[in-house]
Order: sequence, then C-alpha cells, then structure tokens
Amino acid sequence: MMSNIANLIRHRRKFAKLSKKRLHLWDLKQYKVCYIQNYKVATRSIRLSLAKFLLENDTPNSKFDYDLITDDQIEAKDNATKLFKHIHEVRSVCPEHFVFTFVRHPLARLQSCYIQKLLDATEANASDRFSIYGIDRNTTFERFVEIIAKVPDKHADRHFRSQHLLVNDGDRTICDFVGKFENLHNDWRQLQERFGFPDLPHRNKSRQRDSSVTAPSANIKRLIAQRYARDLDIFNYQL
Repeated sequence: MMSNIANLIRHRRKFAKLSKKRLHLWDLKQYKVCYIQNYKVATRSIRLSLAKFLLENDTPNSKFDYDLITDDQIEAKDNATKLFKHIHEVRSVCPEHFVFTFVRHPLARLQSCYIQKLLDATEANASDRFSIYGIDRNTTFERFVEIIAKVPDKHADRHFRSQHLLVNDGDRTICDFVGKFENLHNDWRQLQERFGFPDLPHRNKSRQRDSSVTAPSANIKRLIAQRYARDLDIFNYQL
C-alpha cells in the first residue's frame, strides 16, 4: 500500500515537471542564431556540428575532427549557450536572432524513439525511461503507440511531444527556418551557407529489426493521425 502511494506521489511530481517543460535553446549570441532542440530529430548530429563550429571559432586556424570531439566538450558548449525558455519567451530573449529547428514525420519519430529507448535500451541495460506511462521493455510498438496516443502534450516526454509546440506560439510562428529530417543535409546546407556551420556528422543511428515497427498497422497509423494531427497538417506530412 505504502509503495503504491509513493509511486503515485512520484508520478504526480514527474507529471508536474513535464507540464512546465521549457524549450532547450542553443543561444549563439555572437552569431545571432538560436537552435531549438527537437529530440529524435538529428539532435546529436546538430549538437556535435554546433560544438565543432564554436570550438573552431574559439581557436582560429584550428580544426577539430568529429571523432576527437569529446562528450565533455559538447556539453561545455551546450552549457555555455543553453537557455530553457517557454515558447512565448523565445523572441523576447533572442529578439534579433535567426531561430531554427528541425522536425520529423511523427511516425518515423516514434519508430526511432521506440527502437532506441526500448529495444536498444534493453540491450544496453538502460533505465526504463517511460515507466511513468506504464511502458516497459516488453511493450510492443502497437501498445506503445496506443499509450502515447492517450498522453496529452502537457504530460508528454520530450521525445514524443508534438513538434508544433516548438514552432508555433498560438497562431504565431517563432522560427525563421524549420528544416526537415527527411531533407536533413539539403536543409542544413542552407544554414551552412548563411552561418558557415560545418557538415553534419552521422550519429546515433537506430537499428531497425522489428517488422511490427517498420511496417506499422492500420491501427497505428490511425492513432498517429489523431494524436499528431496538427503536426501532420502544419508540416505537410502524409500517412
């Protein structure tokens, strides 16, 4: 009984934190550019590219090989630039910045999330990130989607929260550029031409092994169409 009460309290505290979740920004003040992190959308690659850009600009005439940039160096650049702000605060703290982010098809994003956070996590003996929702490593992809479809965005983990919440403050778009994962390198090239960012490395690729994930059922597509209707509409994705 006491353990059930403790779990309930812990879950309520977790949900309260989720409801107050702010956007994670990389504020590159000197260059007047701001990146809004969108998890499961090439985040590790973009973070690594921005870290390389900052490291090389900090030490002129130096080149940093991607394979030699450490996690500590990336984290240091993140800490030096990061802001946590609600979407309505972004333009007030970065009034003259070029603000950008990247989005991904909701189905592909959930597939990647499931493979990395559940299937690959099982192999790595990692913690159960989504246990608060009743999701564990034995949860099938279909059941995973069924559960997520019922989770409102204010209680959603950042890995499956609706992506329009990173871009639209009501009817107002706060981003100057919204790239797509499906066109990642071509869209990134536009930013490179404007700011001189380095090429993107390829990091954190999920392995696809389960046909129930890679060939989703009609029920899964129906649930995603309902849960992520605004994302599909705003970003012009089809199921």
